[in-house]
Amino acid sequence: MATQDYYRWVQAGKPFRRPPWLVELRALAEVHGVQFLGDLGNDEHLKASRPQDHTRATVFGRRRPEDGRVAWAWPARRIANMIRAVAQPYPGAFVGDGEQRLHLWEAAVAEAETTAPPGTVLAVHADAGVIVATGQGTLRLTRVQAAGRAEQSADVWAQALRLRLWVNGGLCQDSTTGNMIFGVAHVIWYLSQFMVLEPGDIVNTGTPAGVALGNNDFAYLRAGDVVELEIDGLGRQRQTMEQA
Repeated sequence: MATQDYYRWVQAGKPFRRPPWLVELRALAEVHGVQFLGDLGNDEHLKASRPQDHTRATVFGRRRPEDGRVAWAWPARRIANMIRAVAQPYPGAFVGDGEQRLHLWEAAVAEAETTAPPGTVLAVHADAGVIVATGQGTLRLTRVQAAGRAEQSADVWAQALRLRLWVNGGLCQDSTTGNMIFGVAHVIWYLSQFMVLEPGDIVNTGTPAGVALGNNDFAYLRAGDVVELEIDGLGRQRQTMEQA
């Protein structure tokens, strides 16, 4: 009878005869346990009392949030081990600072090889994570958490880039690509069914709320207006409007 079956019988209050191997194991444990404790008590090294030499002790202080910082230049194996070592309930591994900080909660070494610079996103797979280049090998991120946001799957995070636009310093548009009806990957897939996309091609997908058309709260652009737009991970552009 398996061990779990034995415990079910005992919990149910049913009579159960201990098998011979269990009786023998208990007897051996009693004999050798007593002998071990007796030998331990006669150990001269343990009997001798000597002061503790604190200078020879090694100490690891309480883990700090900063201890979780990783660098994409590390080998993929080292990054994966760090992520696993400081995962919840610890503060977690992360890259970046401030609004650009990204916590890495779950990852594994990927099989893909690459010569791309460390930190380059190589692929986004729906429900299967994001492949990122490292200093040695590639890493598959599956659970991440951007600054100020909840934890989410890496592929969803990768398709939710924040979009912001300012006119003369005033914020007019603030949204993410995660609000698109069809995700970026789906749009690319759909267009590829009937046309060939080349590097550098631009796909216009519309713009978030906050334009002047149909909105009395926003004025149309005029000469001299300064427009700044920003996309997470891509940077910021700044243009000054001129009369056509």
